[in-house]
Amino acid sequence: MDVGVSNFEFSHPFVKEAFDKYGTRFMDEKEDEEHLSIEIDKQEVEILELWKAMIDFKAIMNDTWNNNFK
Repeated sequence: MDVGVSNFEFSHPFVKEAFDKYGTRFMDEKEDEEHLSIEIDKQEVEILELWKAMIDFKAIMNDTWNNNFK
């Protein structure tokens, strides 16, 4: 399967990074699918960690606001 993107899509750094890393074509080989699956899993973990960090940060900010400005 060939992968194509518009100039607008290619202007996004993460799209350019994907093309630089994986090329303009994704192979149907099992190894590539497994590699991509592992990369997706890593990204999902990072997103979850960032989400949790944002929740913690919001709690700290709320505590700071409540203790200093009320």
